[in-house]
Amino acid sequence: MISEITDNWDSGLVNVGFSGNFTIERVLSQKNRFQFYGNDVTIFSCAIGRYYAGQDLNISLRDEFRGSYGFIEKHLKTREGALATILLCSKMLQFGHISNSESKLKNRYYDRLQKGYCNNWDDLISKTSAKITSADFILQNFESGDVVDWCDSLPTDSQFISFPPFFSGDYNEQFKSVADIFHWDEPDYSEFDDERRVQMIEKV
Repeated sequence: MISEITDNWDSGLVNVGFSGNFTIERVLSQKNRFQFYGNDVTIFSCAIGRYYAGQDLNISLRDEFRGSYGFIEKHLKTREGALATILLCSKMLQFGHISNSESKLKNRYYDRLQKGYCNNWDDLISKTSAKITSADFILQNFESGDVVDWCDSLPTDSQFISFPPFFSGDYNEQFKSVADIFHWDEPDYSEFDDERRVQMIEKV
C-alpha cells in the first residue's frame, strides 16, 4: 500500500515522522528514487536513525547496571556494536530487567529467554552486526526530537509520511526497559497526545 501511494509522488525528498523500525524507509528504498529524512524519539529508533545517517550514537551503560549487564558493555565501543546491542536489548528486555521481580509477565519462560540471550550474547552481536553492515539503506539525515517542531523545518516541496502512535505515552513505554540502563543523547519533546496530533496534521 505504501509503495502504491507513493508511485506518483513528484518530489524525491521523503520525510518520515515517527520512523519507528524504519519499515516505510526500507520499503520505499527499493524504488531507488527517494532520499529519506527520519525523525523519532525512542532509544531504539534514534540508534537506528543515527547509525544510518552517519551520526554518533553516544551510548554507554549506566554504572548501576554493570552488575547485571556488564557483559554487553564491550560491544558499545563501535557504532555497529552499539546499534546491535540496542536491537538485541529491545528483545531481551521487553518483559523487564534481569532479576527484577516487578517485570511484566515474569515467569520461567521469560527467565529462560533472557538467560538464552545472556549466554549467547557475543554470537548474537556478531550476527546482528553483520546484518547491520550489509543493509543497503541510508538516511540523508535523522532528527531526534519532537515531530511537530520538526515539521516546521521541512521544505514545503518535499513529501511527508507518518505512522504515529495510537495512544499517548505507549510508544516510549515499549522501550523503557532498554532506555533505563543506558546513558544516551535523549531528545526533548512533548507528549504526542490528541492535540499534538492535530497540530502535526495541520502543519503537514
